[in-house]
Amino acid sequence: MKSLSYFFALCVFGVLAEKSDNDASSDPTVYVDISKSAREDAVSFGGARGLFGADLAFQDFDASVGNASNSTKNNVNLLGVCLGMEYAKAFRKGFLVAVDVGMDVSKKAKKDGSWSALNSEYETQRGVAHPGSRTGKLDSDTVSLNVAVKGGYLLPTYNSMMFLKLGVSKVGGTYSYKQGNNKVCDVKVSAYVPSLGLGIERKINKKWGASLEANLSLKKTSKKNCDNVEHKVKIGRTDIKLMAIYSVPLSEQ
Repeated sequence: MKSLSYFFALCVFGVLAEKSDNDASSDPTVYVDISKSAREDAVSFGGARGLFGADLAFQDFDASVGNASNSTKNNVNLLGVCLGMEYAKAFRKGFLVAVDVGMDVSKKAKKDGSWSALNSEYETQRGVAHPGSRTGKLDSDTVSLNVAVKGGYLLPTYNSMMFLKLGVSKVGGTYSYKQGNNKVCDVKVSAYVPSLGLGIERKINKKWGASLEANLSLKKTSKKNCDNVEHKVKIGRTDIKLMAIYSVPLSEQ
């Protein structure tokens, strides 16, 4: 009986020892790199990227006549789509630099802008009084092109990046001055002006992300002499863009 008990104890010990060995082999020690550089690599914003989404633009304009210090002011709200491409390179310490090329497309819009406040100025320079109300209409451009350099700072903990953009954007439109039913002058604005942008981007997964940004362009003034009087128009543009981003990381190119 004593021998049988001894044999049974050996069998139990052997089974427990084998189970312990199997557990050790099936659950190896895992080392996790939680360094800042590793987290930055895991949230990759570098490589070639395609951007597309919605664009809400506020195009404001001022129209004036002659040497008048006052002007008529108004704005056109444009809702459209935006497309873009960029190539980004991430660096250590959480910084990223990218070159960004984009195009904003919207439906053509028109906006009235009375210049009746300038009647006395206009009539003084014309030398004679002209009956009829002074009106104007801005005909906006449908396409705005932009090129920018983007600088970003990674926030790995939030899978996000904050960025600043410096570049040039196209502002444009045609303002038509009318007196009564007669067209007096068309003044066209079409120029590339400095722009400043600010935004945030968040990674959804390895390939996809989303961004929200706002861009402000400087105003551009155009002048034209019509009916012996100088007519001026100044146009500026502000954009708010919500975009989806498809990325191809550098390691896959």
